[in-house]
Amino acid sequence: MPKATAVFDADDSRLSGALARINGRMLALHSRIAKFAAAFIALRAVAGVVTAGFDHFKQALDVGGQLNDLSANTGVAVGDLVVLQQEFANAGKSAEDIGPVFGKMAKSLQGGSADETIKKLGISLDELKKKTPAEQFRTLGAAINAVQDPLLREQQRQTRELTTQTGLLRDVKRLLDRPSPKPTSPTRAFA
Repeated sequence: MPKATAVFDADDSRLSGALARINGRMLALHSRIAKFAAAFIALRAVAGVVTAGFDHFKQALDVGGQLNDLSANTGVAVGDLVVLQQEFANAGKSAEDIGPVFGKMAKSLQGGSADETIKKLGISLDELKKKTPAEQFRTLGAAINAVQDPLLREQQRQTRELTTQTGLLRDVKRLLDRPSPKPTSPTRAFA
């Protein structure tokens, strides 16, 4: 059989150059994608931080709204409510207990059901009614705590009488038996 041999001589410099350019562009594209991915990851991290910041801000607004609502319902200033929340927490009560306690106190003072007991504690009912709800609360608590040991039975009887009538003094005594924290600024309360 006859053999045929063919030799081709071709110039592949143009093809090599084109492949080199394609390779360079692919490397540049790869580099851009890597930079974009890094920027995207950083952007996601920043978005997470911003979202967390907005969540904290929203929580602070919610607490502020709750305090404002509670202030409107009880007549107690927001600053006093912040301090009272801490006093209630120290006494093992929750912030949600503030409203009912002040409601009971207002009902007791307006309805006159505890007038005689309040007088026995040495408090002028007319003067007490002129005070803010927070001042009334502290005045009643201080008067109960001022009853000395020889009068312990009288204190217990008065407390039982008021507790039976209003359910209030049990909560007042419990709260005021503990030291009161120093007032904090409202902004620190939301931190």
